[in-house]
Amino acid sequence: MNNKQIQLKGITCNHSRGFTSVVATAQRFHELNPNVEITWKKKIITSIRR
Repeated sequence: MNNKQIQLKGITCNHSRGFTSVVATAQRFHELNPNVEITWKKKIITSIRR
């Protein structure tokens, strides 16, 4: 079994439909895969498009 910790980072829009769903999914994924941690950062939508 591999005990290596994996840390993933993502960027999503600063809106509840964009942020809340990915955070909830990341939390559930971490429960099933404790060696993987996913963190999300909010950005204003115009800064993502550029």
